[in-house]
Amino acid sequence: MYMGVQGLITKGAIAFASVIATQILSKFGSTFDKPFGIYLCGPVAALFTLIGFIIFLHYPFRE
Repeated sequence: MYMGVQGLITKGAIAFASVIATQILSKFGSTFDKPFGIYLCGPVAALFTLIGFIIFLHYPFRE
């Protein structure tokens, strides 16, 4: 059961990341003339990574 739930969450996260990335590229540009969308994808991914890190800081690890 655990692997099924993990797979479901992973596929949902991949779908969410794809939607966010395509929206950033369509709104801010992804061409040589308008490269800001490409530059913005990295910091947005870093922001979501930081949010995940903060969430896992509150996870209660028990031995």
